[in-house]
Amino acid sequence: MTATATTRHYWCTLRDEPWSGEAYQHAKGYGKPPAKCEYCGGGISSMVGVLAVIAWRQDGRYQLDDAVKVFVRQKAAEAHCDALGDDYVVRFLATS
Repeated sequence: MTATATTRHYWCTLRDEPWSGEAYQHAKGYGKPPAKCEYCGGGISSMVGVLAVIAWRQDGRYQLDDAVKVFVRQKAAEAHCDALGDDYVVRFLATS
């Protein structure tokens, strides 16, 4: 399956530092990234890809060709995944 549209996954570069507080408080998400992390002021890293609804695999090795459907919005991907049942998951897959 080839994706025609992509989204951007971003995260705070300091989220995994032990001194930076709880990781869930740092900036992360999909779409247009902020200029800096609202929580700590750290830099933002990002990559381009798609949100793929894909059959769950125990080894966690997901490929774009195995996707049932791809999305650019997280809510749409999760809704489609929920409709398919427990054997499917949403994963971000980088395209570049």
